[in-house]
Amino acid sequence: MYLIAKKKKGKAHYWTGTDTVCRLASTGGLDASRYFVSEAKHESRAVCHMCRQVSLGGKVLPTSEQYRTI
Repeated sequence: MYLIAKKKKGKAHYWTGTDTVCRLASTGGLDASRYFVSEAKHESRAVCHMCRQVSLGGKVLPTSEQYRTI
Protein backbone atom coordinates (compact mmCIF):
# COMPACT_ATOMS: atom_id res chain seq x y z
CA MET A 1 0.00 0.00 0.00
CA TYR A 2 1.04 3.59 -0.46
CA LEU A 3 0.67 6.78 1.54
CA ILE A 4 0.32 9.51 -1.07
CA ALA A 5 0.49 13.27 -0.59
CA LYS A 6 -2.72 15.11 -1.47
CA LYS A 7 -0.80 17.91 -3.20
CA LYS A 8 0.19 17.23 -6.81
CA LYS A 9 3.98 17.31 -6.39
CA GLY A 10 4.17 15.29 -3.18
CA LYS A 11 5.99 11.97 -2.90
CA ALA A 12 4.46 8.59 -2.19
CA HIS A 13 5.60 6.48 0.76
CA TYR A 14 5.34 2.72 1.25
CA TRP A 15 2.63 2.18 3.89
CA THR A 16 2.66 -0.83 6.25
CA GLY A 17 -0.80 -0.17 7.66
CA THR A 18 0.52 1.55 10.77
CA ASP A 19 3.59 3.47 9.61
CA THR A 20 5.63 4.38 6.56
CA VAL A 21 8.61 2.14 5.78
CA CYS A 22 10.93 5.13 6.33
CA ARG A 23 9.19 5.73 9.71
CA LEU A 24 8.40 9.38 9.04
CA ALA A 25 4.77 8.92 10.11
CA SER A 26 5.60 7.53 13.56
CA THR A 27 8.37 10.04 14.29
CA GLY A 28 6.29 13.09 13.36
CA GLY A 29 8.23 13.85 10.19
CA LEU A 30 5.08 14.14 8.09
CA ASP A 31 1.57 15.38 8.74
CA ALA A 32 -0.78 12.42 8.14
CA SER A 33 -3.71 14.76 7.41
CA ARG A 34 -1.95 15.79 4.19
CA TYR A 35 -1.83 12.20 2.86
CA PHE A 36 -4.22 9.44 1.81
CA VAL A 37 -3.80 5.66 1.61
CA SER A 38 -3.99 3.96 -1.79
CA GLU A 39 -3.61 0.36 -2.97
CA ALA A 40 -1.98 1.49 -6.22
CA LYS A 41 0.84 3.99 -6.76
CA HIS A 42 -0.03 6.87 -9.01
CA GLU A 43 2.39 6.87 -11.95
CA SER A 44 3.07 10.59 -11.64
CA ARG A 45 4.34 10.21 -8.05
CA ALA A 46 7.92 9.41 -7.13
CA VAL A 47 8.42 7.10 -4.15
CA CYS A 48 10.32 8.45 -1.15
CA HIS A 49 14.04 7.62 -1.46
CA MET A 50 14.32 6.39 2.14
CA CYS A 51 11.31 4.08 1.69
CA ARG A 52 12.95 2.59 -1.41
CA GLN A 53 16.27 2.12 0.40
CA VAL A 54 14.76 0.39 3.41
CA SER A 55 12.56 -1.86 1.27
CA LEU A 56 15.65 -3.05 -0.63
CA GLY A 57 17.51 -3.92 2.54
CA GLY A 58 19.48 -0.71 2.82
CA LYS A 59 20.89 -0.69 -0.72
CA VAL A 60 21.49 2.83 -1.99
CA LEU A 61 19.71 3.46 -5.25
CA PRO A 62 21.32 5.72 -7.86
CA THR A 63 19.98 9.23 -8.11
CA SER A 64 19.92 11.46 -11.17
CA GLU A 65 23.01 13.27 -9.80
CA GLN A 66 25.06 10.07 -9.92
CA TYR A 67 24.31 9.62 -13.62
CA ARG A 68 25.90 12.98 -14.49
CA THR A 69 29.48 12.05 -15.29
CA ILE A 70 30.26 14.77 -17.82
